[in-house]
Amino acid sequence: MTPNKKGMARVRFLALKSVIAEELEQGYNRSDVFQKHHDALQMSYSQFTRHVRKFILGLSS
Repeated sequence: MTPNKKGMARVRFLALKSVIAEELEQGYNRSDVFQKHHDALQMSYSQFTRHVRKFILGLSS
């Protein structure tokens, strides 16, 4: 596997943002959503939760 260019994990997350947001709205927990999309996202769980907070929940930090 070749290393990712900086920012590509964010691009992959944003491409799936609406799907992830809908699954979270339906009641799936973050861990299950992360596991479902892990291969496509290619990021750590901690980075995934930061992106959920920033891009879906609209929280800073």
